[in-house]
Amino acid sequence: MERRQFATGWIQTVGILIMVLGIIHCAATPFVMKSGWMSLLMPEQTRVFLFMYIAAGLATIFGGWMATIAGRGLRIGEPLAWAIAWRSALFMLVLGIGSASLMFNNPFAHIMLVLSILLAVPVFWYWPIFRPRRRVI
Repeated sequence: MERRQFATGWIQTVGILIMVLGIIHCAATPFVMKSGWMSLLMPEQTRVFLFMYIAAGLATIFGGWMATIAGRGLRIGEPLAWAIAWRSALFMLVLGIGSASLMFNNPFAHIMLVLSILLAVPVFWYWPIFRPRRRVI
């Protein structure tokens, strides 16, 4: 039971950190929009960039929120929480690897990669603890 408490606490903490990173990402939108290089884009490109920037922040918030919910569910033994946890970890790994590989000069992309790995490690390492057991009748 001790490993379960540690892993669920880890998942919840990293989920909260991921949500904070997503909130910072969304809150930085006005500052990014006022930066000098945005004037180089055509109006259509500016709208697409704005949508993608906000969507990336909201996706990060959503992934962290799902990890936090899954951590709580895993702590109490909710069977559906395992499916939510590994899907959230996989989703965040895709975001983390994608952001770090496409924006290698951006330190926030590397923070995202580290946080996604920190989320995936307990989910996939401790899966025998969390995996729901089939009931034999």
